Amino acid sequence: MPTRAALRLLAGLVAALLCAGAARAQTETLGATAEAVGVPRLTHGWMTIRDDRDQSTLLLHLPPRAANAPGGAEWGTVRIAPSVSHPTEALAAFGNRVWLVLQPERGGDEHIRRVVTLSATPSLGGAWDYPPGRPEVCPPLPGQMELVGIAGTARGPVVLLRSRESRPALSESGASEAPWQLLVLARSGWQQTSLPWSLGENIPSSSDSIRVLGMGSAIGIMLFPEKGGRATLWQAGLLETEDPGFGAPAWSRSEFLMADLPAGPAPEAVYQVSDGRSEQLVGVRARADGGVEVIGFRAGRAVLVAALPQVPRQHRVAALDGTGSLAFLWWESSPNAPASDRRPAVPGATSARVFRIAEVSASSGRVLYEGPTVGGGVFSAREFQTLAVALLLITAVVLLFALRTDGNTVTNLPPGLAVATPGQRLIAALADLLPGVLLSSMVMGVGLDQLFSPLIFLGPNAEPMAWPMAVLFTVVHCTIGEWAIGRSIGKSLAGLRVVALRRDEESGQVRLAPLRFWQAATRNIAKWTIPALGMLLLIDPSRRYPPDLAARTMVVALAPEPDDEG
Repeated sequence: MPTRAALRLLAGLVAALLCAGAARAQTETLGATAEAVGVPRLTHGWMTIRDDRDQSTLLLHLPPRAANAPGGAEWGTVRIAPSVSHPTEALAAFGNRVWLVLQPERGGDEHIRRVVTLSATPSLGGAWDYPPGRPEVCPPLPGQMELVGIAGTARGPVVLLRSRESRPALSESGASEAPWQLLVLARSGWQQTSLPWSLGENIPSSSDSIRVLGMGSAIGIMLFPEKGGRATLWQAGLLETEDPGFGAPAWSRSEFLMADLPAGPAPEAVYQVSDGRSEQLVGVRARADGGVEVIGFRAGRAVLVAALPQVPRQHRVAALDGTGSLAFLWWESSPNAPASDRRPAVPGATSARVFRIAEVSASSGRVLYEGPTVGGGVFSAREFQTLAVALLLITAVVLLFALRTDGNTVTNLPPGLAVATPGQRLIAALADLLPGVLLSSMVMGVGLDQLFSPLIFLGPNAEPMAWPMAVLFTVVHCTIGEWAIGRSIGKSLAGLRVVALRRDEESGQVRLAPLRFWQAATRNIAKWTIPALGMLLLIDPSRRYPPDLAARTMVVALAPEPDDEG
């Protein structure tokens, strides 16, 4: 009776933990959904390079950094996302989503620019998945106009187009039409909205430099006059209407004096990044003597934040919101390649072979990381999971046929002992797992409800090493217990015992003996690292599965006493 009561208590505890984990998973999922409605602070970085093997575009993904996201990636991490078969003209990103604008092509009677989008979702072990596995198609953009810039916002991408004609075109009524279009991707397609100079004031000239930037749920347009002086920033929030679409934005204007900067061109790109405490407006431009400069726009003035002479003119840059930093990627010829095979680095192409990255604080200009890129695997998370499942199935099948018993081999057990049933062993395994789970919870600093939640492997609070740590603790205490006294904690509660099978050299009969250390270690490592092998216990005639067969062991229990009545 005490043993049965303990087993009932154990089963109830496991059921309660599983229910708590499921409830926690649902709560955290709803919380993540609610956060997605606002402005997320964990922004991913995105870049493109050309694959010189087939001229396709490789999309590079820079996941959120561990500096501001528990379970995030280390500095310098770059992953390879699904490629695009056509060359790209521009990209924009917000949160975990990126939009790619392909180069103009003929579409029917006119030129169009195709637009595709992709998102990144966390997967197991710190990997990333890109559902549905290839970019999704968005409504196309006009191809006959010049693409001035594109930016990602919480409302979607925003595109600024300019007519290639030197003079404004005339409509059918003869009225002059403005050669500018500001388009926002709404649910019904691209929708034109008003510009800050729609009233005919401050219209940029063809020699001015214009940059488009995302500012959370707002859009910014920054103008740099050819003669320098003052840079102008227009910004406005994007408000959705019920039609569906966007209402006319209310533009505000601010200026930044450029006189304090060294002479140089206008920034090639402008970004707004945050470190969770403050917003930083920064630009990036090339230096005349080589390298790049990071420019900050603060309190009405433009100031030099950082000079990076090590970054060549041909590079890629991405903003990492949340960490308040910029990432610069460039490429070099491999110094280890044979001289006959060493080719010069093609701008933005994979023939460079060696990629380096520098991550720089947008507020202080401090270099947070500089060195080779980290973690640029060519396997997506989905491919890795498929490969892992295939290897697991192959391993199980090989062990099934290699270690299966004859079926006619019968081990004679001493009176009072019987082979443990699968149900008894399952209860004992659950009881053995609990101490490992508790120790892992204390060491990793996670709650039991989080350990039994699917979100332990996903999301910003993921701790993918928690379960491997629990398995390690379980293997250790089970190995020591079975080697020392023939029982682990769970087997003691279930009334089970592990014995070794040894053949007597004189009589040839199999006898039961205490376990050696290698036997206890072998069966527990195989049992806990490949738990799917436990299914084979149901088809083995001697109720022994591959870990027992490999270690030459057997799990036995006290046989029920015969009924002497009658």
